[in-house]
Amino acid sequence: MFIGFSTVLLLLFGGQSLASGQLSLGKLLALQLYLVFLIEPMWMMADLILVYQTGQMSYKKLKEVIDETDDLEPDGSSLLRAD
Repeated sequence: MFIGFSTVLLLLFGGQSLASGQLSLGKLLALQLYLVFLIEPMWMMADLILVYQTGQMSYKKLKEVIDETDDLEPDGSSLLRAD
């Protein structure tokens, strides 16, 4: 969302500068590429944090399942209890 918003702002102000002759098309494209180069590492870090947190939660749930006990005897048979 931030990349889209910054691109729209760049195109609006850059288009005005391009129309008035203050900025060339190559410089406008270079500015857009610099903007992406600055924002992309932040997106990658956010994705890394999301994947890490998802993996951490999955590990906790899997550990709960593994640590769960059952009512079977060590040899695999179950005892029938008369209530």
